[in-house]
Amino acid sequence: MAQSAPVPLTPAVDSTAAFLREGYTFAGRRRLQLGSDIFFLRLAGLPVTCLSGEDAARALAVPGRLVEAVLLPPDAAAVFDTLERLSRGAATDDTPPRTLPGWQPDGRVDIVTAVDAEWLVAMQEWRRRGSVVLFDELPALVGRVVERLRAAGTQVGPSVAATAGLQAAFAALALHQHPSSRLRLQGRSRDYLRYFVQEVCRFYPVSPGVAARVGEAFNWRAHRFNPGAVLFFDLPSSSRDPRSWPNPEVFRPERFNTRDGETLAWLVPEAPEARRAYEAWLGLLEACVRHLVRLHYEVPR
Repeated sequence: MAQSAPVPLTPAVDSTAAFLREGYTFAGRRRLQLGSDIFFLRLAGLPVTCLSGEDAARALAVPGRLVEAVLLPPDAAAVFDTLERLSRGAATDDTPPRTLPGWQPDGRVDIVTAVDAEWLVAMQEWRRRGSVVLFDELPALVGRVVERLRAAGTQVGPSVAATAGLQAAFAALALHQHPSSRLRLQGRSRDYLRYFVQEVCRFYPVSPGVAARVGEAFNWRAHRFNPGAVLFFDLPSSSRDPRSWPNPEVFRPERFNTRDGETLAWLVPEAPEARRAYEAWLGLLEACVRHLVRLHYEVPR
C-alpha cells in the first residue's frame, strides 16, 4: 500500500470497545480503511502504534530495535495488561525478552518425548470417558506438556500454553477439512509435516498480534520510532496479506516448500533466542500432529 506522511490516526478517541467487538479483524479493517500499514490509536487509554505486513515485520526484526516482543494470548484482558506493562517499561511474564512465543529451549528435555508421554495419559483418559471435545482437551494437554517442560527446567512463557494448545486444536480442524493433507502426513513426510504446521499457523492465527517496546530509535515509512514506544504488530491480517501470500484464502501447505520462497520466519525477530523459540513452537505442534493423524474424531456441522 502506498504510504504518506503523516501517519494516520484512527478516528475514535479510544479503540478499546471496537477492539473487543471486532476481535482479530480489528487491525486488518483499520489498515484497509486508512490505506496504511502503520497507524496510531489508543487501546485502554494507551498510545499504541499498529503495524501490519511483511515490510513492517522485517523492519522490526533488525537487532536492537526492540527490547521486548511478546506474542499476545487470545485474551483481551491479557492483551491490555501486556500493553500497559510495556508502556511502563516493566518486564512481562514472558522471559527472556524478544523471545517469541516466550520459550527458551535449553536441551534439558525433549519436546517430542513430553508430548508422547502426555498423549498416552490423555488417550487412556479419553477412552475411559468415551467421548470428549478436542477443542477443550488439546489446549489442556498442551498445558500439561508445558508444565512438564517447566518442571524439567525449560523456561516457557505464559502465552505458550494459551496459544499453542489452541493452535493444536486448529490443526485437528485442518486435518478434518483437508483429508488429502492427512493422507500425506500418514506417509510420514518430514518436510510436509513442517509445511502443514506452518500453514496451520498462517491460516488459523490464534494470537491477535505481537506487542513490543522500542529499544533503539529507528525510522520506517517516514516515521520515527522513539525508544519506549509501544507497538502492536497485527498477525491475523499479515498472515492473509496477498502481497506476501498468493491466494491467501486457500489452505496450501506446499506454499512453504523452500522452492516457493515462502516462510513464516519473517514474523520472528532476527535473534538467536527467538529462532530457537520459533523452532520449539513448530516442534511442539508437529509432535501433536503426528498423533492427530492417527486419531479418529468427528467435527459437528
